Amino acid sequence: MADGLLCGIGDGVYAYRPTTGRLAWNVSIRHTADPLENVPSNIFGSGRQLTITDKHQPCIYGLDASTGQTAWTFDAPYATGTGNQPNSLAYADGRVYCFAWAGNGLGTKVIVFAVDSRTGRLEWQADLSPLSEMGGFTTAGGVVYVASPNQDSTSNELIALDAATGHHLWTASGPTVPQAAGVTAGVVYGTTGGPYSPVAAADAATGAPLWHSPSTSWAFTASDSTMFISATSVAGLMTVNGDVLALDIRTGRILWRRNFPQRVPTLLAATGSVLYAAEKNGTLYALSPRTGQELWRHSLPVPGSQEDQLLYLMVAGSNVIAADVHQLYAVQA
Repeated sequence: MADGLLCGIGDGVYAYRPTTGRLAWNVSIRHTADPLENVPSNIFGSGRQLTITDKHQPCIYGLDASTGQTAWTFDAPYATGTGNQPNSLAYADGRVYCFAWAGNGLGTKVIVFAVDSRTGRLEWQADLSPLSEMGGFTTAGGVVYVASPNQDSTSNELIALDAATGHHLWTASGPTVPQAAGVTAGVVYGTTGGPYSPVAAADAATGAPLWHSPSTSWAFTASDSTMFISATSVAGLMTVNGDVLALDIRTGRILWRRNFPQRVPTLLAATGSVLYAAEKNGTLYALSPRTGQELWRHSLPVPGSQEDQLLYLMVAGSNVIAADVHQLYAVQA
């Protein structure tokens, strides 16, 4: 969401009015003359600002969210010969944060940098050598959190940088250190590896691991002091049942557990008063975040093919917005 519009990327950048689904504007990203080389890959919205990265070019764009007009562009660090472009945007306190690979393809290194969200001017950049791989990336409370899996894949590193200067604050390492996906209530959380690995939490001030879930996660989100996890005890894409759990964000203690005997919800979105869970085939649930009790459910008219399964879920004002590859769906929250 930016400037009251629901924004997304495809072959260009699109903005829709969340109350009606009507298209407000759409624009193409133009960095080269070849349209196949102008493909947005990441989008982040805040206030009246949209920030976009390009899939094929080492460039970041700042767009006016109300019109889609380009306000500024920034040429990011780039690792020649690797095909790696700027990735994983974050925003806080008037700065856009991003990471990229720089070098010549033989000795690439990870660069984290911050630019002014109004002008695109570089404020700082930090060389995280000898890191060459990146995991999660997020910011909160004046800190940028950067996660990197170790090359042996048995441990992670979580690095904290001062958000105003890029100065290194601390590094935490270990097999249960999360690859940072978000921060809430003084806790950094994320998975310990790929998309179906355990969820873990660490102290946001020190990086010290707090807990990790014993189950394989399909989706997770956090609201206030509670972590919600959609999990299954059997790893594998053919799993047809699983649980949604509510955990204390500081301790990992299970507050409640709700079983879904038919399918595992693979999308979660939490507000202060409702937890929304959706299955890929389009069944949307509203649950009490305190007890897990079902408040209502609704079946969306999602086509049955694999490519049309739900991919995204969010709350926008009085509506719950879901999306597959081709369509947006809005349900009154």
